[in-house]
Amino acid sequence: MKKACLLVGAVLAASLLLVSTGAFTSLTAERQATIDVAGDDTALLALAPYAGPNGAYAGYQDNGALFLDLASMTAAGVNAGATTLLEYVFTITNNGTQPVTVSLLKQGEHNSAVSFFDLEDGVVLTVGQTYIVSIAITTEGLQSGDSLLTTFTLTAIAGDTSGNNGNNGNNGNNGNNGNNGNGGDDGNNGHGNDDDGYDESNPGNSGGSNGGA
Repeated sequence: MKKACLLVGAVLAASLLLVSTGAFTSLTAERQATIDVAGDDTALLALAPYAGPNGAYAGYQDNGALFLDLASMTAAGVNAGATTLLEYVFTITNNGTQPVTVSLLKQGEHNSAVSFFDLEDGVVLTVGQTYIVSIAITTEGLQSGDSLLTTFTLTAIAGDTSGNNGNNGNNGNNGNNGNNGNGGDDGNNGHGNDDDGYDESNPGNSGGSNGGA
C-alpha cells in the first residue's frame, strides 16, 4: 500500500510539473516604443537637396517632404526644343538596416520628357549609401506653357529587386562598365557617364574595383 501511494504521488507531481511549465490563459505586457514621423532629410530613406548649385531646384515643403521646382525660380521653366541636363539635384540615402532597391515613377502630362536615369529602373543602396539624382529634360516637339511633370513617387523595397546585372554599389553603369576596373574613379568618376548618381565619397562606391576585370 505504501508503494502504491508513493507511485500515485509521483504521478501527481509529474502532472503538476507538466501543467505549470508554459501554460497560461492570457498575458499582458507593456513595453516602450519610439516611432516618430521624420522629415525627408532625416527619415529612413533620406531625401535632401544636393549641396551644390543645382540643389537649389529641390527644397522642403512645410511638412518636411522634398519637392522639385524648376518653374518659380529666376527662370519660368526649361527651354523649348532643347535638352537640359541638371546634374546633382538631390540625394537619396539609405538610413535603414538593410540594402534596398529604390525606384522612381513619374506622373505628368509629358513625363516621358523628363529622365531620372537609372533611378527609373531601380538602384540598389547598401546601408548608409547615398545616390545623387540628376535630371535630363528633352522638350523637342513641346511648346511654351506645356506641363511636363506634376509628381514623382519613390519606392524602396528591401533587397536587390532591380534586375540589373552587376553590382550597383560598385557602379560602372550597373557594374558593366567601370572603365574596366581601373581602380581610380568609381567607374566614371563616381557618376558613370555623369548620370549614374552614386556618391563616390561613400564606402563601396569608390575605386571602381568591381567595375571590370
